[in-house]
Amino acid sequence: MCLTIAVLAGFLIKGYFGSKTRQAEIKARLKAEIQRGISENSFQRKVTSFLEDNYKEAEFDARKCNFWVNRLGATEYDGVQLGMWDVDERCEEWYHTYFLKNFAVVPYGIKTPEQVSLFLNTVFASENNIERVVLYLDPVSMYENYKKSFLTDSGDILTFPQEYRECILGFAADHPEVSFSLNLPVVSADEWSRKTGEETDSILSIWNDYVYYGSWYNNVKIHAMGLEDWLIANDDSFEAGRMIPDVRKKVFALENTDQYTVDDESIGAGIETLKSVIDKERAHGYTQSGLYDCNILFFGDSIFDQNEEDTLSIPGFVKGFTSADCYNLSKCGTSACYVENDCSFTEVSEWVKNGKNEFPEDTRSRRELERLQNSSNQGKKTLIVIEYGFNDYCRGFSKDEFKTALQKGIDNLTDAFPGAGLLVVSPLFSEYGNYGTETFGEDSLSLKDYAETAAEVISEYSNAQFLDMFTDSFINAETCSYMLRDGVHPTFDANILIAESITKKLSQIKR
Repeated sequence: MCLTIAVLAGFLIKGYFGSKTRQAEIKARLKAEIQRGISENSFQRKVTSFLEDNYKEAEFDARKCNFWVNRLGATEYDGVQLGMWDVDERCEEWYHTYFLKNFAVVPYGIKTPEQVSLFLNTVFASENNIERVVLYLDPVSMYENYKKSFLTDSGDILTFPQEYRECILGFAADHPEVSFSLNLPVVSADEWSRKTGEETDSILSIWNDYVYYGSWYNNVKIHAMGLEDWLIANDDSFEAGRMIPDVRKKVFALENTDQYTVDDESIGAGIETLKSVIDKERAHGYTQSGLYDCNILFFGDSIFDQNEEDTLSIPGFVKGFTSADCYNLSKCGTSACYVENDCSFTEVSEWVKNGKNEFPEDTRSRRELERLQNSSNQGKKTLIVIEYGFNDYCRGFSKDEFKTALQKGIDNLTDAFPGAGLLVVSPLFSEYGNYGTETFGEDSLSLKDYAETAAEVISEYSNAQFLDMFTDSFINAETCSYMLRDGVHPTFDANILIAESITKKLSQIKR
């Protein structure tokens, strides 16, 4: 019997599974069966069932894995994105459009650190000049899959940190010239609340280890959008546990900045904040922004009106973060003060109040106002975001003229939307006019004075907030060279950060 078993085992192992991992696993199972003294027929049935249940899945998985490995070996690219879950098929296009980089995006769902190693070996063996590797890996899934399939030749199980360091982080050590971005999963607060406290603690403990070991390497950055309460607590950002497409696009952009990174020193605080959100969600349903049931109206100049599609403008990012109904009634080149045929704030606010639409034909602003006028706003709170001042500064309007114009516009809008929440955004810090210190008229002000005047005006209204983007901002004399694309208008990264600041301010008004 033992001879028959040995022959059968050798045939099955060599014929069905070639990997050392599978060989070791099957050998262990066969040895256990022999030691229990199970009859030959019963044993054969068990082995056959084991192979049928596992080989078909393994074969299918191996075919997919090999397909994408071969593709990586034959494709030209500057960087690569690998992940453990389905990704938007437009990711390759996004890298090229937003960052002018040619990325190879692999949609195959990687299962284990060993498979990551297989892919990365292929990447670095190619003749491509790799600049960046982006990994969307779930530490918990890696841990669970590793427990099932990672055995040494001796049958000893390696610890998860060992596999993580050897199969993934080892590449960062070997290629210090390459930037590695590791992205933690984004899980909704609702999904977190369905887990037990023990499950949550176990997951977050693995996350902590994941960040801890990754922080050892200077060329590794770990992005943790999944710790941001304003994102995960907004239920309307998710559908069936997945981010809706527009939000996914915004998060993709955020994950490609350095604003939402964690390391071994900051992960602890991030986890505690996340636990607080989860506890609130379990208790009574918690939303940090809570803006999904709002109408948000934007009035401003080219800071808000930057592109025709509007998706990547500041209002577009706010919409992506909040899932609110947003209407961008801004127009580039405009001021708060009246200028003939300029679509100034005083004019546009009157159109809104009186049901008119005199924006130029076939413009985004006109279409947005038509959409607002045709919408049903019953039961929804209206929030109004106002941003003017730079063009008033350039045109040399006096303080009184600017103040009066802002007040008139706000009064028109509060007449049209009684009880609306108000947020006034100051002019941005700018390089123009010697950093805004020059004046352009007899009674004109410095750009800082216009920002201070805007703060004075909004302080007179209830249910209102002021966002200072001039004196208390991440855009300043030291950062404007890379936060402003032309000395005046914010870059793509700055748009994201401004939108986040606006979202948080609006959340305070809504509450």
